[in-house]
Amino acid sequence: MTTTVRNRAGLATLAVVVALLFGACSDSSGSAADTPATTAADARGSAEILSLDAPGSVDCAGATKMTVAVTYSTSGAASQRLVVDGLPIDGVTQPSATVDVPVHCDPLPHTVVLIAKDAQGGRTTKQLTVETQHGAGS
Repeated sequence: MTTTVRNRAGLATLAVVVALLFGACSDSSGSAADTPATTAADARGSAEILSLDAPGSVDCAGATKMTVAVTYSTSGAASQRLVVDGLPIDGVTQPSATVDVPVHCDPLPHTVVLIAKDAQGGRTTKQLTVETQHGAGS
């Protein structure tokens, strides 16, 4: 019976790993393929990112999640997309705006990416990092 339980646990672990690998390789809308891996602007498209700003660090004051104000501005973009920790943020339709985005209060850095697409589909991206702090005692 112990062997059967171990085999089932091993198969479950293998299934999770395979699912994660296929998800990481996905290239559908909203996929990881739309999120750049660089920290600088990527000028492959003709759209310009004029600014992308967020606080470098925020204090969660004991909360488990909070929102952070992200301000962006683009020029010549047919569309723009804001992605936080790999998840697209809804309602990013204007060339420039301030958007409150959710972040978890954990010790991991949070990645904010702005993707501006020109009329031909060329992308320009910029990214920044937001850290969450847990008060003076953390």
